[in-house]
Amino acid sequence: MKKDDLGSYTVKTKDDKREIQIVQATDDDQLKVLEHPPKLLDLDQNDELILSIVTNRKCPIEFSKDGKILKTKEKFDKDKSRYTVTFAIDKVDFNDEGIYKSILPGTKYEYQTEIFVHDPYKRQKSDVLESELPLLFIKKLEDQTVNEGVEVILDCQLNRQPKTPPIWLKDGKEITTNDNIEIIQEDTHLQLKIHKVSTDHQAEYTLQVENLRGHAFIDVVR
Repeated sequence: MKKDDLGSYTVKTKDDKREIQIVQATDDDQLKVLEHPPKLLDLDQNDELILSIVTNRKCPIEFSKDGKILKTKEKFDKDKSRYTVTFAIDKVDFNDEGIYKSILPGTKYEYQTEIFVHDPYKRQKSDVLESELPLLFIKKLEDQTVNEGVEVILDCQLNRQPKTPPIWLKDGKEITTNDNIEIIQEDTHLQLKIHKVSTDHQAEYTLQVENLRGHAFIDVVR
């Protein structure tokens, strides 16, 4: 059908005469996927699995695993123009692992989700064992010689996340943060950052975290 073919038409039958209107589809009429399943889900045994596709209007939606079509539930909110089709498992088990496909037949929309199921006891035990490891430096603090007025960073890396917040000392006195001094902890990485160093910052710096100690000297050159 061409654009010029749009408009009003009169349809005549033997016993009836009706007028129909042929109009061009608007953006609101076009099929849109508003939400779709993720590519990967990492679950513990007995967790709930929920995979959903949400579109702006009703349409065929299929979920499958190993070529078998799965039973789904649908819900349509006309006021919000949201059509939801959901596949769910109340409590996943190890045999629920695998590749789940979700498609809108006859369209370009096709998704694939890989499901992994773990033993929660083994995962918890692994976390406990990691926390019981002795805290060690993977990367130690290093002495630095810097020019006055530049930024200096003392940084180190630990073998695991510490249980207590790090404490930084300057010549034995605890450091407090301000506009010029920043204490940073990102997982196992610890940093002391001085944005603009002066001769007042020339000193020995100590990091205390759990029972671990690290030292570094900052020498400031004018």
